[in-house]
Amino acid sequence: MLTQPNRHRQNRVQAHRRGLWVPRYAARWPFVVTIPLVAGCVELPAPAKEQLAQAEKDYRGQNYREASNKLEDILRKYPEYKQSAEAYYLRSQVRVAQNNKLGASTDVKKCLSLSMNPDLTARAHATAGQLAFETGDFPDAAQHLEAALRKIPEKPPADLVRFRLAVCLARIGEWRKARPQFAAVYQRYPDSAVAAQAKALFEWPWDYFVIQCGAFRDQAQANRLAQKLTAAGLSARVESRPRLGEGLYTVCVGIYPKFEQAQEALRSVKGKSPGAVVAPNF
Repeated sequence: MLTQPNRHRQNRVQAHRRGLWVPRYAARWPFVVTIPLVAGCVELPAPAKEQLAQAEKDYRGQNYREASNKLEDILRKYPEYKQSAEAYYLRSQVRVAQNNKLGASTDVKKCLSLSMNPDLTARAHATAGQLAFETGDFPDAAQHLEAALRKIPEKPPADLVRFRLAVCLARIGEWRKARPQFAAVYQRYPDSAVAAQAKALFEWPWDYFVIQCGAFRDQAQANRLAQKLTAAGLSARVESRPRLGEGLYTVCVGIYPKFEQAQEALRSVKGKSPGAVVAPNF
């Protein structure tokens, strides 16, 4: 005959085998059981899905306020559902349209943390890359844009994504990685709005930036400007570079591996050469 403690022990063992056993502390800490269930939810309820579809229609109709209100409601109720990644992505697009780039960046990062859809993840990376690009965070932008290109189909707007990636790589001094991307843009998308610029940047002869103080067809004019700037204390030189089938003589100052270094130096050069610009400039 079982004693009372042994009977309780046997009941717990049988319940555990049937998958019904609950630890004794569950009553004191109920969230130990409930939180993983909520965090693991994937699909939104049907009404929320319908609301998401309506929000997308509002967005496409440029009714951003209504789209935002619907998305706010969904994300307030279901902030951690995996399918809420779509709502976060859509709200990021609404916020981009409203010029709320900080909010858009927060939403797209949340989308990336939840997304289980490769296509959605790629589009989110493309948006994150664009936002980082616009704020001048080129290393972060390059990482997101590279991730996007691994999944998005090779058709527009992949040309723009690839072009932005190439620009980011060039600006951080990765010209050897940038050139194949520039080449891919103008070769695969000859009708792209950025094809001509991509070709020109592919043909840039150096793996660094310069400050260009002038460009002349006449070498003598270029030499005179270089001498004038040298007399003013700048280390100027004349570079010969073909352009549109003819020789062009540019007066340059400095060698800068990264774009931001050239931009910083430009301030002092402009004091002696007001028309100076960073080259290539994109």
